[in-house]
Amino acid sequence: MTQEQPADRHPLTQPVIRLCNDAADVVEQYGETYRDTQAAQLIRAEAGRLTADEATVVVVGEKKRGKSSLINALVGAANLMPVEVDIATSVHVLVRHAPHLRAAALVTGADEPMPIEPADIHRYVAMDPATGAPYRDDVTSVEVGLPSPMLAEGSRSSTRPASAASSPGTHRSPSRPSAWPTRCCSSYTAAPS
Repeated sequence: MTQEQPADRHPLTQPVIRLCNDAADVVEQYGETYRDTQAAQLIRAEAGRLTADEATVVVVGEKKRGKSSLINALVGAANLMPVEVDIATSVHVLVRHAPHLRAAALVTGADEPMPIEPADIHRYVAMDPATGAPYRDDVTSVEVGLPSPMLAEGSRSSTRPASAASSPGTHRSPSRPSAWPTRCCSSYTAAPS
């Protein structure tokens, strides 16, 4: 079945999506571990994002340079992300539009995100200021949903520290299912509800 290509989409969008899905099929068919199955799911998810009606903006900055404060200001939620003087974010955080405030953490080895209390987000995303280690080293990412007019518009942005941009593998993100080493990393994603 051939899908109509919207006029504003690049003519190679559909062929790239088909190639991604074919690659996911191969990874899933010939993979030998749970991690291979996760990789196939992530490839399909990325292919699906090619047709999503949302924009992505990436904000890169060094540790403790105000990325979380910027996210809080943009979504109109002053206390959403931890911004204390001695607190830094340690995992990839997605912030999306949702009808009600909600949060979930993706934990290493889990198939589905685990619901968490929004008031406890800091316990899942932050680093211990005394040790510099994540409070939870089993958390690979956190997704937060909240009713925000800005988020309802369908924009998406991601913030990462400069160290993550220049040193691949030094941060966690949804495309990396395992608990790889982390340096301060937060991201902000907005998608239509």
